Amino acid sequence: MRSLTQVPLEAFVLTWRGKPVAEAVEMGKSKVIGVGIGLLGGDQHVEEEGEFCIDLRRIEGIVV
Repeated sequence: MRSLTQVPLEAFVLTWRGKPVAEAVEMGKSKVIGVGIGLLGGDQHVEEEGEFCIDLRRIEGIVV
């Protein structure tokens, strides 16, 4: 199964050690040097644990 998901730069949240950075920082396209993926869970809002798999084949930046 293949899918394409586009996420605009404005949708990203700047974090430091897993916590959102309180001060507003403008992220310009020309200043992006890396992208990270974080997974959260384990709190009371998670209904039950089970199998999980993420198969990430490619991350690509596009200019729109």
